[in-house]
Parts: sequence; C-alpha cells; structure tokens
Amino acid sequence: MLTPSVLTGGAVAVVLGLVACSSGEGQGEGVRSAGPAQRGGILRVLDEGTVLSWDPQRVYSTSDMSVANRLFSRTLTTFAPGTTRDQQRALVPDLARDTGITGDGGRTWSFVLREGAAWQDGRPVTCADVKYGISRQFAVDRLQGGPQYGLRYLDIPRNPDGSSRYAGPYRRTGQGLFDKAVSCRGSTLVVRLNQPLPDFNRMVSLPAFSPFRADHDQGSGSNLEVFSNGPYMLKGAWKSGTGGVFVRNPHWDAAQDPIRKAYPDQVAISEGLDTQQVVQRLVADRGDDAAAVTQTSVPPAAVESALAAPGVRARSTNPLSPLVEYLAPNLKSPSMANAKARQALAMSTDRTAYVGAMGGTRTAVPTTAVISQTLDAYRPFDPFGVGLSGDPGRAKVLLQQSGLTSPVPLRVVYRKGILRDRAMAALKARWEQAGFAVTLTPLDSRYTTTVNQAAYANRADVFWGLWEADFGSALTMIPPLFDSRVNLSAAGSGQDLGYLNNPALNARMDAAARLRDDAARARAWGDLDEAIARMAGSVALVNQRSVFLHGSAVKNYSDHELLGGSVDLAQIAVR
Repeated sequence: MLTPSVLTGGAVAVVLGLVACSSGEGQGEGVRSAGPAQRGGILRVLDEGTVLSWDPQRVYSTSDMSVANRLFSRTLTTFAPGTTRDQQRALVPDLARDTGITGDGGRTWSFVLREGAAWQDGRPVTCADVKYGISRQFAVDRLQGGPQYGLRYLDIPRNPDGSSRYAGPYRRTGQGLFDKAVSCRGSTLVVRLNQPLPDFNRMVSLPAFSPFRADHDQGSGSNLEVFSNGPYMLKGAWKSGTGGVFVRNPHWDAAQDPIRKAYPDQVAISEGLDTQQVVQRLVADRGDDAAAVTQTSVPPAAVESALAAPGVRARSTNPLSPLVEYLAPNLKSPSMANAKARQALAMSTDRTAYVGAMGGTRTAVPTTAVISQTLDAYRPFDPFGVGLSGDPGRAKVLLQQSGLTSPVPLRVVYRKGILRDRAMAALKARWEQAGFAVTLTPLDSRYTTTVNQAAYANRADVFWGLWEADFGSALTMIPPLFDSRVNLSAAGSGQDLGYLNNPALNARMDAAARLRDDAARARAWGDLDEAIARMAGSVALVNQRSVFLHGSAVKNYSDHELLGGSVDLAQIAVR
C-alpha cells in the first residue's frame, strides 16, 4: 500500500505511525513493563496525523487499521501480539474459531465464527454481518477508499470494462452472483475465490473483511462512525482534527477474545497535534502524558536531543518500518528502455550515502530488496556485486556499452522534502560519476496521483516510489508494483510507476501466489524480487525506520510490524 506517511525531515515526522518491533541503535527492545499490568486507567494516544475514516471497509492507513482492529473492529483472523518477530508473524483466529479451512488449494475457504462475540448493543455478531461487511467493498460508487481485494479475488464475473457485475449492497445489481461467492451456513462463512490463494486467510485480517451491521449502515455517512464489536466503543462522536475517547463495550466477552486484554478503562486519542509538541510532551513525561503513546516518530533533527534527556532512552524504540523507498526506471523512456543503461543506474546507486543524508541508520537502513525486511519473503542479495555503496566506475563502463550518447540525460522525479532533497542530491553525484547528466525534479504531496497519469509518462526517466505490505505478505508488494495486468492502462501506470510490462514475470507472480507451502511461497516472492532487481526494473533504496517514545506509566509496550508497525494496543496497560 502506498501511504502518505513519508520521510520529510525538519520538524516533520520520519514516518507517521508506521513502526515495527525490532530495536536498534541502542534503543529498547520494543517492550516496556514496570511491574505487572493491571486493569484500569486511561491510555492516551498523541498523534500528528488525522484519521480519514473509521469505516472498516474504507480505512486504509495501516496505523488506523491497527487501532480499529485492536479497539472496536474485530476481523476473522489477525496477527498475534508479541515481543518478537516470530510471535508477531503467527496468524491466529479472531472472530473465527480457526484460521480458515480450505480443501482445494485455497480457492474455497470456510470460517466458523465464535459464539459470544457481540455488538455494543448486545446483539450477537452473525455470519450475515460478516457477509454484509464484505459486500460493502463492491459499493465503489458510494464508498471511496479502502482496499479492494474482494473485487479482485472473489469469484464474481466482471463486465467488459473490468468492473464487477455485483454493484454492492445499496444497488444490489448482481446480488445473486455475490451470494454464490460469499455464503453462510449457520455460523460458517464460505468464500469462493476466482483462483487458488493460500494467503487468503491472511487477507481477511484486514478490516475490509470485518462485519458491519446493515441497520447501522449510513453509506458514506458512516465514514467516521464507530459501532463496536470489540472491547471498546466510542463515547460520543469522533471529532476530525481533535479525536475521541473510547470506553469499555459492556457486551465484549474477554473469554471469547484471545487477542485483546483491554487493560485500560479508556483509550483517549488526540489527533492533529504538532509533531514537536508530541515529542516535547513525551520527553517531559508529566501528568497524564506519563500514560501516553504515539504513532508519530521523532524527527531526525530532534532524535539526539530527545534521547539525551534523562530516562528517555529507556522509553524509546527504534524499530524497522515496513515502508520501502525505491526507484522505478521508466521503461517508456528511451534511455531506461536500454537494459545496460538501467543496470548502470542501479550499479552507481549509493544507498549508504542516501541513508546518511536522510539522517543516518536511526532513520533508515539501506536495502537492495523491494520486499520489506519485516516480511518472511525478504532476503538480502547483491544483484550486480557492487555492494550497498555502488561502483560508478563499473557502471560507467556498462553505460558506454549501451550505445547511448554520453553523458546520458537522466530526469529523476521524486517527492520533495528537506531530507530527501539532500538524499537525492547524494545519489545524483554518484550517477554523474557514472556518465549520467542528472536533473532532479521534486514534486509536492500529490506526487503519486501526478506521476502515474499517462500524460506524465514521457516527462521523466526515473520515478521515486514508496510502498509497504497490507497484511504481512509479499503478495501485497510484488504484484501491486510490477504486475502490468492490474496496473497499466490507457489512463496511466497505476502503481507500476516504471511501466514494467513483462508477461513472464506476471506468470511467475501467478505461480508464486498459488504455492501452498508458506516457505516455498516466500522463496518464490524473494526470487521475483531479485529477478526484477537484476533487470533493473526497480532499484530499492532503503527500509525506513522510526524513533518512538512512550510514557513511563505505560506497561506491555510493543510495536507490531505486521500491523503496519503501529504500537500494539492489544495488551498495553497503564497501571
């Protein structure tokens, strides 16, 4: 998923709400407990960002999805809380009794719902509620935003223009087609897909597959409404730009929820805060802020001073983010259509200089893989044998062999920011040593909607990109970025920013997605990542990192890398 949360530098957060559990640079282990956790108290969440939606079928920020899942919107499956990567990678049942059963290699799935799960008014959560929630993904004319995996993978015929013949629960066009694909047999949900998908039980960990009560559906008016089936419910209304307070759902049954401990009596979320204010309050650790956490990273320029304050280092984490920055050579560009020129670009890319300009290894770590290091499909490789710093000398020889006239013009477009401006300038210096004549073009926050339009295709040779996995699988990294069938159209490139169109790679993606064995599937995605890097279809740069602070009264603190890296609210406590 492409997210607006990016490294920008100055007084702006490194990553807005995207962290993981692993630590580094002397920071903590991602867990802080001072005595046993107890029930009670108010947990405060202090954030810079603004929630765009709490609607389960529309929420698409990974940090917001994590909050929704842990507080009020349970999913069929989820990823276990934990303090280690192995613990957090465990897929576990949530609303379902198990993680799903398939007898045909992943094309048909069944999930038996738990008894005892209830809405905040006491009515039970039913299979029909889950089915109705899934159906809302298809109401694209009424509900904009949110992941659309249901539209892509459910076994529902399409119209000639590629749209689904089912139009969602409001228009009900094609309702019978949806009923065949998603059905209820008592408390058992049965889902039929258009292809085998062994990762589908991971996919249903997304709130998009959460239940939704039809009698509480206001269509687009449900955007910031919360009707809970989890341990907390919203007190009053959510105020955009300010936040809201979540209190206990009296009908939540802890015995039917193995994931959430719900220690605090309330969770008070404040949004729209100034980044420096958030950092100052958590450093000071006074009053109510001693029981506070945040999804806003300390800006690189403020890290050293923040960690130097007494006691702060023990209340900090420096986790790896699921976000990966990369370059997409534009294959519509005459120079980047030349394989040797693309490879010369990759060979002369100095990732260590990029990291240094971005603020050092507390901010990012260099990588050659587009797949995030937080995923089991990640593996290190050196596609051209030049290390992380590159080799402009070897690249220059290769560029001379390309047949292009030297120096080779190279127009690079990227999302601007104080630190990224410096980082791209560092790359420019090495690229010019290899024989490129580089022009850097920074764009504003509407970067993605600008560069993936067909009208922009011939205006750059290289595009900067940023991506992360939606639900802990490389299925949500490699195909979304490089599968030409789901991206390329007359309108533009979709997320395939470089217009990579390779039928052989597409076929390998299909084969990887169908592999039943988890380890084999992970290896196949890693192989694809390396194959794309070797043809310089992408040039990975860095895995982002974050620095997070929390109050001294917070217990059971952990960051969860498969829930977007956000602080995990499942077992956190303040007493």
